[in-house]
Amino acid sequence: PGTAEGRLYSRYERYDVGPNASSRSLERFREKVARRGGVVELVPSSDPRLNGAQGRTLIDAEGRLRVLLPADRPVKSFALVDELTHVLQLSNLARAQGSAEARRLLAAAEAGDPVARARLIQWEIKAKRSILLTLPHDAPERAEVERELRRLQAELDPYARFRSPNNGRINWDRVRQWSRR
Repeated sequence: PGTAEGRLYSRYERYDVGPNASSRSLERFREKVARRGGVVELVPSSDPRLNGAQGRTLIDAEGRLRVLLPADRPVKSFALVDELTHVLQLSNLARAQGSAEARRLLAAAEAGDPVARARLIQWEIKAKRSILLTLPHDAPERAEVERELRRLQAELDPYARFRSPNNGRINWDRVRQWSRR
């Protein structure tokens, strides 16, 4: 989900992944988003723009970055890391190539453009890796973040699970065995 529709989400198999964000963390997040020219909007979790996710970053009709977070559920710290990563990604693209290019990227991905979709998936992967950097190796949430990371990698590269971790080569014997099932 998420990137397939050309959107940047903080989404997992279930909502309650990761610790709740403190009010101080949320305030610092708002400040960082504002420094990049964006706004944070708290919306009902049933808002179709949020679509069940912990958070979502988009570009609104005025061309501003807008981060949606649920108003009626606990804001998750993972969502803050994930969405801040997306704010930085989109604002860096807008600074380098113009805000029209950032809007075009999201629109193209939503329309199904494979190159635009791949870029958003790569951005989602970077965001999930940022979350992993904040977690101890024995954190119980790590498995869910890693599962979402594997799902995104498989969406980007359908042969990801058949690649050697040493050199990235595809093990075609494993592919053939899998295809016979």
